[in-house]
Amino acid sequence: MTPKSNFSSKEFLEKVKADSIEKFQFWRDIQLFYKQNEVDDVELFIRCFPAINEFFKSDYASSQFYTWLEKFSENNPNKAKQIKVEIEKNSSRDNYEFWASIVFGLSKLGEDFEDEIIDNIKSDVGYKVSIGFRTATIIDPKENRSFYSKIDRLIDLQKFKEIFEDIDWAYLMNFYTRHLQHFPKFDSRIKDLFQVDSVYVYSALVGALNSYIELDKYEELFYKSIKHLATTPLEYVGIYNSLTFSLDKYFETNPDTIKYLLENWIDFHLPEAKGMQVLEHLLNNFNDKNPEYFHLLISEWLLKSHNYGLAVQHVISEIRSSGDSLQLDKNWVNNLNDDDVILLALRVVGFAWDKDVAYKMLFQILELNLDSQEIINHTASLIYSELLMNYPSLIERLKKEKFLNNKHKSIIEQIAGKADEYFNELNALPIYDEFKPSEKRLSYYNKIQFRGMGDEATDSKKNSFLDFADKTQLRMGKGFFSKTEQGFTEVMEPKRISHSMEMPRLEFIDPIGQQAKRLHFRFISKDELYNS
Repeated sequence: MTPKSNFSSKEFLEKVKADSIEKFQFWRDIQLFYKQNEVDDVELFIRCFPAINEFFKSDYASSQFYTWLEKFSENNPNKAKQIKVEIEKNSSRDNYEFWASIVFGLSKLGEDFEDEIIDNIKSDVGYKVSIGFRTATIIDPKENRSFYSKIDRLIDLQKFKEIFEDIDWAYLMNFYTRHLQHFPKFDSRIKDLFQVDSVYVYSALVGALNSYIELDKYEELFYKSIKHLATTPLEYVGIYNSLTFSLDKYFETNPDTIKYLLENWIDFHLPEAKGMQVLEHLLNNFNDKNPEYFHLLISEWLLKSHNYGLAVQHVISEIRSSGDSLQLDKNWVNNLNDDDVILLALRVVGFAWDKDVAYKMLFQILELNLDSQEIINHTASLIYSELLMNYPSLIERLKKEKFLNNKHKSIIEQIAGKADEYFNELNALPIYDEFKPSEKRLSYYNKIQFRGMGDEATDSKKNSFLDFADKTQLRMGKGFFSKTEQGFTEVMEPKRISHSMEMPRLEFIDPIGQQAKRLHFRFISKDELYNS
């Protein structure tokens, strides 16, 4: 690393302007630039703004520069005023990006820029308008009520839609949310912005939920904001992760809030969405922190509608160790009538494709309804035909289950005994091989599975600053070693690793029939069930 004593701010800026500095060098040297805290050539500094902005756009790391510029302006007012004048003289979006930070630093010294801010907001140039809002958001005016009222009267969304770029909407949203406490009428302005199709409206709104739009103070606006955020396009994973952070305190204290978000998300995105990957962290946090409520929620969803059943299917695939953690809510099941319980059992088979989850839910239904012979018959039949026939390993698990009474024990023994009898007779058949999947089919099945895993790995790959470097694979000999701070490790030889998993038998023998059966279980109505 370049020693601090040899570092020159001017040389650094010249390299930035000439585009002769690599990304890793920029991030290394800008830290030294902050420490040296000198701007000798104002014109050169301004001419570097476009290049500096490009670095910030690629790594989303502009906040540190803004903070430095604010402090620099406060401590070096004369130089800051020169920079401000030069920005206004060479007006462009890249240059004006830093106007607010300079004004904010100077305003701490008593400088008044209210008229200039108003003039920017009156402008027909989009970036000047948005920077006007950004500055109005962060400064502390002498008469804030009068100042903010003047700004509010200048709002013209139709005009802004014609001149704004996407990022400009974030500054407008931030202006309203940060001053909501003093100006409750800004509530309606925030709702108006929900009609704007911009990712920056979503990103600014999710940040406001954590600081300004509080549930106990602005309940209606809070829930309208949640509903709007539920429509966030699926490619913006970062917004969903921020939303999980903003709602963290509600998982235990007000889980209805999380339910409201999830159900609005389902209504908007399903069935078109291929999964709920964007909500992975939220779903796992919900299940970890409030499992009782979460189990009640997925229990209700199974009987609510087809889209909500799909949501349960997606939830199962996103929850860590779902086979051990997901189950039905027992109290809720106990309050269902017999027809609803039988319908619930069918929905479990239709939507819960994970064998462990489906087994656990069906077993719950069975043990909670030992007084209803009709439910026993339906549930035992499903356990046998849909689970044990597909996954013979579950027979041993069933035999080891704890029973509540002799009746329960008898039912378990009958189901397991029937399954054992079937497989014993099947094994004794001379043409048993006819029922086994062919090597060709297994090969094709595995190819599809590994392709899917490869696609998921590619989709989940995160960008790294090392991506710009060329990578060379070096292979030699039968072993490998690595270098650590303590030196080289011992040479290790690669070992063979194997993994096995149980495939559903009937999926190989009759895949179309299995799919048709699941679709029937998903869509069958209570009337059809009663008449069947």
